[in-house]
Amino acid sequence: MRNLKVDQTTGDLFKRGNNFARVIDVAPTNLEALAQNINVFLKTNETEIFIDPTIGIPWLYLMTNKSFDIDFKNAIIREAVLSRPFVQSITSYTSQYIGEGYLRRLVVTMEIKAAAGIFKAGTEFPQEA
Repeated sequence: MRNLKVDQTTGDLFKRGNNFARVIDVAPTNLEALAQNINVFLKTNETEIFIDPTIGIPWLYLMTNKSFDIDFKNAIIREAVLSRPFVQSITSYTSQYIGEGYLRRLVVTMEIKAAAGIFKAGTEFPQEA
C-alpha cells in the first residue's frame, strides 16, 4: 500500500519537487510507514471507511463519552493497535487526561514493536465536557 507522507505534528503533506512525497510500502521493514499507519488508524472513527466499517476506533461514541472510564478507553486503544498488521506488541504505553471544561482530551503515546524494530505512535482523543 502506498500512502502520502504526512507530518505527524501539523498534518501537512510533504512534497518532493513538484510532487507529493509518499511513504512507500507499509510493510514490516518500514518503521516510518508503520508509525504513520498507526497514527492515522488512531484518528479514524470506526465506520468512517465505508469499504470496511470495522477499521478505526469507536471514538465518536466511546472515546468522547464521560460514562466510560479511562482504563476502559485505554483497553480499547491497546486492543485496536494490537490488531493492526505487523504489530507484535506494545512495549510502552502512557495516557494522560488533560484539561477542564470544553478543552478536555485524552493524550495517548506508545512505543510499538514490529519485526523491524520499535517505533512511536500516539494521538489525542477529545473528551465530552
